[in-house]
Amino acid sequence: MILAVAALFTAVSCKSSSSDPAPDPVGPTIVVTFPVDNTEFFTGKTLSVDAVLTSGSALSTLTASVTWVSELDLTAMALGLKSVLSPWNPTPKVVTLNGTSAQTLAAESLFSPIPATAKAGNYKLKLEVKDSAGKSVVEEILFTIPN
Repeated sequence: MILAVAALFTAVSCKSSSSDPAPDPVGPTIVVTFPVDNTEFFTGKTLSVDAVLTSGSALSTLTASVTWVSELDLTAMALGLKSVLSPWNPTPKVVTLNGTSAQTLAAESLFSPIPATAKAGNYKLKLEVKDSAGKSVVEEILFTIPN
């Protein structure tokens, strides 16, 4: 019984007090409101992003990239037909952020307009945000360039 009371007293006395320093930030967050998964972007149009970026530390950079995922025309793919067009593969873009703990992107154009030579298909937009503490977060959105 005495040992149980002593263990309880020790556990209670080891709790952190409100004067302890705050823990390290958990890292940045991305809340993307546009585009949502399966949005269609037509050739000649610009892929733009609406998002809210936050962090417990200063926001440093946003890196955006696009990768090819799959064919749209499954019949042509099954028949082994090859398109003369190439998947859209823009150069990844690195954006220096404002250095505060929050930033809003409103219709942020991250790449040049989608070229007419872009192959129709499913693509993935990858957004990576880094903060001054060296922490990062990635958000991926699937989109389509239709025929």
